[in-house]
Amino acid sequence: FHLAWLYIASGMYDVVLALGMEKLYHEDKKKSFAAIGSAIDVELMQQTLADMKQTTKDKGEGVEAGATALDVPSDVQPETIPVDGAISMIRVAFPSSADGRGFTIARQLRLRGYTGRLRAHGHVIADQYAMARRSGFDEVEIPDDLAARQPQDQWLARANWQEHNYQARLRG
Repeated sequence: FHLAWLYIASGMYDVVLALGMEKLYHEDKKKSFAAIGSAIDVELMQQTLADMKQTTKDKGEGVEAGATALDVPSDVQPETIPVDGAISMIRVAFPSSADGRGFTIARQLRLRGYTGRLRAHGHVIADQYAMARRSGFDEVEIPDDLAARQPQDQWLARANWQEHNYQARLRG
């Protein structure tokens, strides 16, 4: 089902056939619809969250002990990401510096009330730092090869991102 949803969401296909939908039935209709919207089997939700917490503990990636972190691709629908407080950090993938979907994801998560840490991960360039901060990201994680091409002074020049907000200047 997840692959079927992914193919439709990405625009790769207009129609797909998903088998095994009977597993998505639950007496509580809210859980059934949540499973369809998030593309996860409700019977596996608790185990999936437990696995995510264990992975976070094992990796120790800067998230508080026992906290849950979630990696999301740039083609995820923001409304399918839970913002209920169970996830303390969401890392949004940027496969290319020309792919701005991550900015939309961050903005939508903040508008929906997500207060945890948001991290832009991947090919984000220094020129995009102000946009990343304005859209709701708290931090940026880039690969070593990209960091070598963009020294720290390029990032520091954009560190005061609120000062360089042309939209606020236009509003007066």
